[in-house]
Amino acid sequence: MAGKGGGAWKVAYADFVTAMMAFFLVMWLVSQDRKVRDAVSRYFMDPVGFYQVGTNKRPGEAGALFDHERQGLVPGKNYHTAGRGRGSHVDYGQGEQETKSVADHLKGDPDLAAYWADQFKRQREAAAQSEVVREKAVSLEDATRIQLAMEIERQMLESIPHDLDPVYRELLISALANVDWSGVADECAGDD
Repeated sequence: MAGKGGGAWKVAYADFVTAMMAFFLVMWLVSQDRKVRDAVSRYFMDPVGFYQVGTNKRPGEAGALFDHERQGLVPGKNYHTAGRGRGSHVDYGQGEQETKSVADHLKGDPDLAAYWADQFKRQREAAAQSEVVREKAVSLEDATRIQLAMEIERQMLESIPHDLDPVYRELLISALANVDWSGVADECAGDD
């Protein structure tokens, strides 16, 4: 009599153990560095290693199963600013998303865009008067870009609220550390 109808707990326990295993696997994966996460991602994209010969080692961002479906431009991919416009097919690597976000923020607001266009003109005038430009050690364009990039970075870091939650503040600061400020300065320069 004790054996009848008493096995449902085994199914529930098995489901619980499976869920706990998945939870701890995800927690472990989240704590790993980029290299380990990419390796695990590659394994789940191609566990047998069938497509390793002569193909891209990065997993297909579109989630494609076959090679021909994941070659070429990835739909929805954002590219790094390449000075005076967006690159069409060049992937500049780490920091591209942060750089694009900052450039889009500064160019998206008409008041900010006008402010930074004015700052570009002021930095150009100041750079023209500098000794390194007059001695032709640095070109006027390079000196302007360097000064404008430093000013944009300084103002962006100063604009982070001090009363922000410390975790969000650190995340924001670390994201801004990946920004290519020279690319942002080129974007702010516009067509001048």
